Amino acid sequence: MSRIRWYGPTLVLLITVLVVMILGPGVARQIAYTQTQARVSAVKNSLSENPFLAELSESFRKVSKAVEPSVVAIQVLARADNAQRDALRRHLGPDMDGLLDQLEDRQGRDDRYDRYAPPQPIGSGSGWVYRHFGGDDGEEGRDYIITNNHVVRNADVIKIRFHDGAEYEARVVSTDPRTDIAVLEVDAANLVPASIAQDDVQQGDIVFAFGSPLSFDFSMSQGIISATGRELGIINVEGGGYENFIQTDAMINPGNSGGPLTNIYGEVVGMNTAIAAGRGPRTPGNGTFVGLGFAIPAQMVSDIVDQIIENGSVRRGFLGITLSQEDLDERMARSFGFDGRGVLVSEVTAGGPADRAGIQRGDIIIRVDDTSTATIARLRNTVAGYRPGAEVRVELFRNGQTLTVTVVLDEFPTKMPARAADPDQQSDPADDAEGMSALRKLGITGIQDFTEQTAGQLGVGHIPAVMVTAVRTHSVAWAEGMRRGMLITDVMGEPAASVDQLIERVQQHDPNAGIRFSVSTWDRRTRSFIPFFKVLQLPDNGFDTP
Repeated sequence: MSRIRWYGPTLVLLITVLVVMILGPGVARQIAYTQTQARVSAVKNSLSENPFLAELSESFRKVSKAVEPSVVAIQVLARADNAQRDALRRHLGPDMDGLLDQLEDRQGRDDRYDRYAPPQPIGSGSGWVYRHFGGDDGEEGRDYIITNNHVVRNADVIKIRFHDGAEYEARVVSTDPRTDIAVLEVDAANLVPASIAQDDVQQGDIVFAFGSPLSFDFSMSQGIISATGRELGIINVEGGGYENFIQTDAMINPGNSGGPLTNIYGEVVGMNTAIAAGRGPRTPGNGTFVGLGFAIPAQMVSDIVDQIIENGSVRRGFLGITLSQEDLDERMARSFGFDGRGVLVSEVTAGGPADRAGIQRGDIIIRVDDTSTATIARLRNTVAGYRPGAEVRVELFRNGQTLTVTVVLDEFPTKMPARAADPDQQSDPADDAEGMSALRKLGITGIQDFTEQTAGQLGVGHIPAVMVTAVRTHSVAWAEGMRRGMLITDVMGEPAASVDQLIERVQQHDPNAGIRFSVSTWDRRTRSFIPFFKVLQLPDNGFDTP
């Protein structure tokens, strides 16, 4: 008896294939289209029924409505003669300076009439309304405009425009170039001050940047806090700047400078100040946003602004020490027998607060009161945060022991002596001597006694030391900044007043483990030697440097 087989599914598949082949690809596309429409409709329904997304968008709109009345657009103008000449120079290049001078001479330029030239726009920025409480204003407070110092630094005229279109001419109350903060005032009533956040931001917080980037006034961008406590080295002023930037990926571009950075509650957490463009951080105007924006923390802004308004300037604590240019690294710390993080004291100002408290050159400062001072910037910012006359406890490391001293701070001087470049000195080749091998491996290939006669010939002061007369290019010493003309005064804390003594000291230590040298350079302006430390260590590359 023959078996009956069921070919139903196969027949359905064959019929379907035949239909598609007969009717063509149009049916397939229609089917795909119907399926896509169904998926899109389902997704839209899901989005419309998601209350979280609607609440998020509404929250962002509310932040904008809360902050925008406090934000201002700033236009900076300068006298036409300087503005036009500078612009022309930038366009033509420095080689055209001579031609410009000749043209002015032919036209018989008379500088007496420059004051009649109208101001021309030279830049723009942003700002925000800050209410200061205290003084004669009592509890009502008085409103000011806050922005960056670099926005208004070269201004002859400053124009302020609010979100409602009202325009005013602003006056500079005062500025603090060390933190890049400026305080302005306008003759306007009923201003809406921004709210200042009381809590510090943390990495991951959502933030909004307000301002007028690239002349697109009253823009808003959104991002997160990428990091805090950034030290960029972009505030280049006499005596050094104070940096403690918030890093954000909220889009910031030239023109955002001075605008507020706010949290999700519309409270100011920082002031937009810089961006990273090209090869490194720089102030806005030299590039566009690449994902790295920087803002001054709001609490730092408030402290500086309040001092400017109340005192006309900023008064900072002064410890009276000279620090290295770089933070203490592991090799340098190990040379002092220190295993940790701190700031190395390169010099103590005679009669200054640190000197009076007994702090010595070579001490490593670990903490000021309850604040850890792991970096130079952290120590400087911490000390500057105190008022002159404040009494602080300084914890330090010295000769294997931890000590605590009490320091009464002075006021940071308004003028700091500028440090000149290393003296341009001629050097004579040092006589070869037994024991020079380690120095030569490190890259110091020439030394000689630093005598009073040598000092007199060079026109510098005299100290017991050995003068470096030759450094091999690309050596360890060269990489660490050692140059001819520098003086070596001691090795690992032991004096080296002559070539023989220097060689003897070096022979007692292993260059593979690192040797600490005390080095001095001559400062032409102060006519004194500036001491600092260098640790020279041979690389662990498996072979000796010839």
